[in-house]
Amino acid sequence: MAGEQTDGLDNEIVELSKLQNSLQKIQDALDTVQDSLGKVQNCLEEMKDASQVSKDANGAAAPTEHGNGIKNRMYVRAQHKKIMLEAKQAAEEAMDIVNSYPYKHETPATSNPSVGLNLPVESIGPWRQLRLELKRILDEYEASSLNEQEEKKFWAEAKRKIGMRLRSARKLEETMNQPERDVVEEYLEKMIRCDLSDFDDLSDWSDGEGDEEEEEEEENGEDIETVVGANDNDP
Repeated sequence: MAGEQTDGLDNEIVELSKLQNSLQKIQDALDTVQDSLGKVQNCLEEMKDASQVSKDANGAAAPTEHGNGIKNRMYVRAQHKKIMLEAKQAAEEAMDIVNSYPYKHETPATSNPSVGLNLPVESIGPWRQLRLELKRILDEYEASSLNEQEEKKFWAEAKRKIGMRLRSARKLEETMNQPERDVVEEYLEKMIRCDLSDFDDLSDWSDGEGDEEEEEEEENGEDIETVVGANDNDP
């Protein structure tokens, strides 16, 4: 009897050790995401500085200094493109971490050996939709050719869409048991919150348009893409 108890305790110690290793890997991934988002934050600060330089250059461009004013604006535009490219690359680094998230189940209740939990596919669907929304936004931005004003509207709309996805995902967490919720809270929610930090920093760019539309969509149940388990065959 004592031997069985000892074996059981040894097994628990082994499982706890595995869980500790998994949590350390998760922490390392979060640190990587945080580094990437630090780059995004720096890019956004540089962009704001460049925008202010552009305004100052436009305001100071007297008729006799017209040539210099044009050169200043061309330089600022070039810097703006360079900064946005760096921001996109940093966001893609964070996306790589999101894509490596272990809970990508093909069938319900698939065991995840790295953490030792059984999460049904239905509880992962909204997070997958959020990940796909982020990817769509990055792809759309990369394929677009926007001026500064169009970029502001683009990121304001992106922030609205991602906010809807995030709320849908969090509602599903209410159906999870506590261990499942703890793991998701510690890993996925933190990660997604970090990914959204660049959009939060652009909140002053939004004039509030789209808020009423968002509420109407939620009330009328028109946000059909966030249905649990939808598009399970998506990558």
